[in-house]
Order: sequence, then structure tokens, then C-alpha cells
Amino acid sequence: MRIALDPYMYRHLSLGAMVDKTAEPGYDYIELSPREDFFRARRHKARYSGTSL
Repeated sequence: MRIALDPYMYRHLSLGAMVDKTAEPGYDYIELSPREDFFRARRHKARYSGTSL
């Protein structure tokens, strides 16, 4: 049974090509590692508030 694949090894491909390449062996779902072209909104750096949690 193939459920999901993290296509990190296809990171050099465009997002569309990566989706196609992941579907070829029969995967229906993709678990994405952070990709700059997919997670553009998360590009800001975390700020240190100076307080501990």
C-alpha cells in the first residue's frame, strides 16, 4: 500500500513536475518538506522576543 511520499529527492524539479513524478509510482498524496516556491509566506525570519517559554 502506498500512502504518501516526501518527494525531497525531486526538489530540483518545478512544483508541477514534482507532483507528476510523485504520481508515477502510484502515490496519491504528497508530504511536502519546506520548499521556497510553495511556502513563500513563511520566508520571514522568526524573531527572538527575549523571554523564555
